[in-house]
Amino acid sequence: MWNIVRASVRGSSHRRSVTPCQDAFDLKLRGKTLLVAISDGAGSAAYSDRGAQGAVAATLAFIEKMLSDGEDFTPETGVAIVDSARTRLFELSEQLEIDVRELACTLLFAVVQENEAFFGQLGDGAWVMTYGIGLVAVTWPLRGVYANETTFLTSPDWNSAAKFVKLLGPVESFAGFTDGVQSLALHYASRSVFQPFFDPILTVLRESCAPEALDKQLQEYLSSKGVEERTDDDRTLVVATRRRFRLLGNGIH
Repeated sequence: MWNIVRASVRGSSHRRSVTPCQDAFDLKLRGKTLLVAISDGAGSAAYSDRGAQGAVAATLAFIEKMLSDGEDFTPETGVAIVDSARTRLFELSEQLEIDVRELACTLLFAVVQENEAFFGQLGDGAWVMTYGIGLVAVTWPLRGVYANETTFLTSPDWNSAAKFVKLLGPVESFAGFTDGVQSLALHYASRSVFQPFFDPILTVLRESCAPEALDKQLQEYLSSKGVEERTDDDRTLVVATRRRFRLLGNGIH
């Protein structure tokens, strides 16, 4: 059983410029398999919020079909997953009669099964997971020459920039986030996860019998003044952990 908490908030820079939240995410649970897709629209692209939404929907639909067809997750099929999101962006550009670059966005996706996990990334943001008693970065934000530069689904070099990681064995907990959360979740100098950011979230989430009630609390935290002072970008965070059952009285809850 998975316990999941998620939130996406509009950054103060977007409120000042009167632009929508350009992050998008969604998740699906198929039996014991959890699918997550996250996308961050490029700030310079006029319709990147639409691009991010389309990329997330296309990615999850393609992965669901792969699971139904019994396909294996490999770097080659990872490229096909990313390409399905790209195809959706080109379809949207024709429908909206705009240049596809106006839909530019990043992509993160995860397929976490009972004894296997597959993570993909194009652009910034990252995936982290529990390993032993700590947390490790599964992927790392992809940056370009300049600080705010990254690779998008619409970039010509997307294929060489996409990263895929396959892990054998059960993953107890993992999290994915857009670049608005990076400064909170990662320690750049040591290229490691900033564990104090995740520890309180995971402690509560593991023991929760009503994890859906935690979404509002996470949203409030990501919207708090302390967080706003550190990052003015849109912020999306999805955290999932396998529930730890507790013995209470005469039953397991």
